[in-house]
Amino acid sequence: MRFSRSGALGLLVALGLLLCAIPRSLVAQEVQAVPGPSDLQATAVSPSRINLKWTRVNTGLVVEYRIYRYPSNALIASVPASQDSYADTGLSPWTEYRYYVTGATSSGNESGPSNVATARTLDGTPPTAPGNLTGAASGSREITLTWTAASDPQSGVSGYVVYRNDAEVGQTTQLSYIDGSLQRDTQYSYKVTAVNSQGDEGAPAGPFQVRTPPPSPPGAPRDLSADALSPTEVALDWRPPQDDDDVEGYRVYRNGSPIATPSGSDYRDSGLAPFTVYEYRVTAFDDDDDESSPSNAASVRTLDATPPTEPGNLAGSAVSQTQISLSWAAATDPQTGVAEYVVYRGGSEIGRTSSLTFQDDGLTTDTQYSYGVSAVNGQGDEGSRAGPVQVRTLEDSTPDPPRDLTATTVSASAIDLSWRPPADE
Repeated sequence: MRFSRSGALGLLVALGLLLCAIPRSLVAQEVQAVPGPSDLQATAVSPSRINLKWTRVNTGLVVEYRIYRYPSNALIASVPASQDSYADTGLSPWTEYRYYVTGATSSGNESGPSNVATARTLDGTPPTAPGNLTGAASGSREITLTWTAASDPQSGVSGYVVYRNDAEVGQTTQLSYIDGSLQRDTQYSYKVTAVNSQGDEGAPAGPFQVRTPPPSPPGAPRDLSADALSPTEVALDWRPPQDDDDVEGYRVYRNGSPIATPSGSDYRDSGLAPFTVYEYRVTAFDDDDDESSPSNAASVRTLDATPPTEPGNLAGSAVSQTQISLSWAAATDPQTGVAEYVVYRGGSEIGRTSSLTFQDDGLTTDTQYSYGVSAVNGQGDEGSRAGPVQVRTLEDSTPDPPRDLTATTVSASAIDLSWRPPADE
C-alpha cells in the first residue's frame, strides 16, 4: 500500500493521539518499578577469573541481569533472571576489576545499578626460589639453615617452607631455620621454598647436604660442693656443663664408687657414718651413656654424732658475802673436742668460759645458790650437766679490833687514850 505525503503525516498524527491517550502514570510506573539486584560480591578465584554473585529481585518484571565492568561501563554479559552469579574469565593477572549489575524487563527497561564490587585477580606467578641456601650443624642433634630472600613483585613473599629429605619439617617468616631432635652422625638433605601472600609456592632452593657430628661425651659438671647436714647426711650441689644440650643425667661417685644417677644438679647422700670424711665427684652422661670426665673433688666430714662428756668434780666455795668460786674437771669429746663450758645458776645460764673455773659475783650475803656446768663441743652440741652443787655466801662478820691503843697520864685525875682504826673499818 502506498501513502501520499499528506497521508503519512495524518497517520503519524493519529499515532500521536493514540499515545497521548495512554495515561502518563502507567508509562512512568513501568519504568520506575524495575527493581535492581543488590549485595553484589566479587571474588577472584584465579589469575584470569573473577566470580560474581548477587541477590536477585523478587518480581516477575525482571527477565535478565546485565553485568557491567566499571569504569568503562562496558556490558560484558546478560544472564537470565533465574541466575544470580556469573564468572568473568579471560582477565589479566594481578589486576583490579570493578563491577555492577542491573535488572532489565522484557521491554528493555533497566533498573538502576547495584552496588559496585571490586576484586583483584590472583597473582599469576609464584615467588622466586630463595638464594644461597646453606647449613651447618649447630649441635650434636641440631642443624641451622640460612638463605637469602626470595621475591614476588606482585603479592609479595609471606613465608618459607623447609623440607628435610623431601618432607616438610617447618615453616618460617625468617631467613633461617633451626632443625632439632636429629640423629647424631647422620646426613640430611634440605630444600627451601618461598610462598607468596596468595599461597602460591615457588621453586625450591637446594638440595643442600648437612651431616650432624659424631657422638662425643658431654662436658664435665662444674663447681661441685659438699656440705654436711647431719651425722649421716651430706648435700651435694654442682653446675651443669657449659654445653648441657646432650646431658641426659649425672652420675655421683663417693670415694670412687658410683652411688646415684640424679637428673638434676643436686643430690643428698644419706646413711653415712658420723664424723667421717667422704670424697665426692660427679660426671655427666648423654642418652647413649657416653660419660664425661669427672668434676672437681669435694670432701666433707659428717657431723659429730655424740655430745661431749659431763664435766667432773664440780665444786664451789664462798669467797665473800657476794662471790662464789666454782671449779671442775675437764669434759672430753674424742671427735670434735670441747670448745667451752656453760655455767648455770638455778637452772639459768649465767656465763660461758673455756677454762675450768668460774667466779660468780654480785650475789646476796648469806644466801644458798645451786650450780651446774655442761660442756659444748666444736659443733655446738651441748653435753649433760654436772651438778647441781649447793654453795652459800658468807655471813656478815664483826669488825676487826682497833690497833695500837696507848694511855698517857695528863694529871692526877685524867688519862688520855688513843688508837688506830681496824685494818678493815
